[in-house]
Amino acid sequence: NEEAIVAGKQVKFTCTTDTAGNTVSGVTIAVTSSPTTGVSATSITSGNYVTYKPADQTTYSITSVAKKNGYINSDASTAKSLTVYKLAAPAIALADIVGGKRLTFTCTKDTAGNNVGGITIRYTNGTPTASTSTTVSTNGTVDVKTAGNFSYKALATKNGYADSAVSSAASFTLYKLSKPTAAISDVENGKKLTWTNPASYIDGNTTPAVSGVTMVYQNATSGTATGSTTSATATVNFTGATFSNVTRTAYCQKSGYVTSDTATSGAVTVRQLKSPTIGDPVNYVGGKKVSLTCTTDTASGTGITGVKCYYTTDGTTTPTVSSSNVASGSSVSLSSA
Repeated sequence: NEEAIVAGKQVKFTCTTDTAGNTVSGVTIAVTSSPTTGVSATSITSGNYVTYKPADQTTYSITSVAKKNGYINSDASTAKSLTVYKLAAPAIALADIVGGKRLTFTCTKDTAGNNVGGITIRYTNGTPTASTSTTVSTNGTVDVKTAGNFSYKALATKNGYADSAVSSAASFTLYKLSKPTAAISDVENGKKLTWTNPASYIDGNTTPAVSGVTMVYQNATSGTATGSTTSATATVNFTGATFSNVTRTAYCQKSGYVTSDTATSGAVTVRQLKSPTIGDPVNYVGGKKVSLTCTTDTASGTGITGVKCYYTTDGTTTPTVSSSNVASGSSVSLSSA
C-alpha cells in the first residue's frame, strides 16, 4: 500500500500466509528498490513500511521476497513503479505597504510542471528548514514592519512530495521614518500647535530626506479624530474654548518605510479672559474719556500682561477682534460731536 508522508511516500509490505493458505507470523520481507537513493530499508518485518524520500523527482522500481526460516522463500513480487515528485521552489514577491513591506509566497506546481494544490510554504529571514520554519499557505502574505536588513527565503512542502529547493532570496532594507516635532505659540483667541514633518528617515546617525511622507495628527477638540498632510507643517488651533494641559500626538508614514515613533506635543492650556472693566468717564478738553482694563482670567484670577481691549463707541454694536483696540489700562476718548 502506497501512502503520502512528509517529504515523500511510504509503502507497506505484508505477507501473513503460505501458498497453502496457512497463517504465518514473523515473516521477513526483503525489498529491492532501484534506485536506492532516499530508501529507508532493504529488509523489514511483514506489516511495516519502507519510506521513499528522494532529494529530487525519482521513479522507483520495487520488488520484494518473503522469507522465514523453515519455509521456502516466496517468488519475487511483481515490480511496482513508484514516483515521488519534487515541488518547485516558491516565488517571493515584494510590495511596498504603509509601514513596511509585504511578502507574497507562491508555489502551485511540481518540477515536472504538474499543478499541485494544498502546498505549505515554510519561510524565514535566512535559510528555512522543512520542520521548524514558520508556515504560510501558497499565495499567503507576510508583512514586515520593523527596521533592518532582511533576506527572506522559502521552501515548499506537501505530504507525498519531495521538499522543494530553497527559493532565491528576497532581500531588502527597511528604514524607520523620523517622527514629527511640535511647537506651541500664542495666537488671537487661544493657542496654536504647529507640527513639522521632518520628511526624513533614520539611517544610523543620519536622517536622509525622503519625499511623499504623510504626517497624521490629532485634532484639537476630541484628540481622537485625525488629520493628515504631506505638507511641511500642519496647524492645530486651540481657539474659542478653554483647554487645560492638553497634549496631542502625531506620526509619519509612507509606503515602503517603517512608521515613525509617535510624537507627543507639550501641554496646551488656554484660559478665558475676564470681561474688561470700563472706568468712570473723565472730563477733558473736547469731551470725555474712559479707561479699559483687563488683567486677569476667569479661572485663576492671576495677573496677565499684554492684554488688548476691543471696543465700540456707538452703544449698539458688539465689539469683535476687528474692532478698534487699546492696551489694557489705556483710555478711550469719547469726543462730543
